[in-house]
Amino acid sequence: MNSLKPSFASIQSAQDIAVWTEKSHNMLVILDCHISWSGPCLSLKPVFEGIGKQHAIEGCSSRLAVVTMEVPKYTETFQNLFDDEKTQSAALTSRGCRPLFAFVKGGEVLALVEDANIPELESLIMKHIPPYSETDSSEKEDNTAPQ
Repeated sequence: MNSLKPSFASIQSAQDIAVWTEKSHNMLVILDCHISWSGPCLSLKPVFEGIGKQHAIEGCSSRLAVVTMEVPKYTETFQNLFDDEKTQSAALTSRGCRPLFAFVKGGEVLALVEDANIPELESLIMKHIPPYSETDSSEKEDNTAPQ
C-alpha cells in the first residue's frame, strides 16, 4: 500500500516524546504542540493530509509523522529537546492558544513554526522529508503509535 497521508499519533506520556525523537532518525516527525480546547489548533490534520496528497508524497506514512502533544502536560520534557536556553524558553512560554510545530529529524529540532502558517509548514515538510526508497513501499506499521 502506498499511502499519501502521513502517520498520525499523539503523545500520551513523557516517554512517547523520546520514542518519537528516536523514530525521527528514519523519518521527519512534526510535533504539533497545542492546547486541547483551541479550535484552530485542532483543525490542521486535514492540512497535513492534503500536503501528502497535493505533492503525491510516495510512502508518506513511513517518511512523515505528525504527533500531537497537549501543552502544558509535557512542557518540561518537550523543552529538553532544545539545545539552548533561549530556544527552550521561546518554545513554549506565553503560547496562549497558538499552535507550535517542531520539526524533528535525526533526533534534533530543525525548525519551529509558530501559528498555523500553512505555507511555511508545507515548505519545511518538502525541504526535510527523507527521500523515498523502495524499502519504504512496505509502509512500516509501527509508525502509527509508540510501543
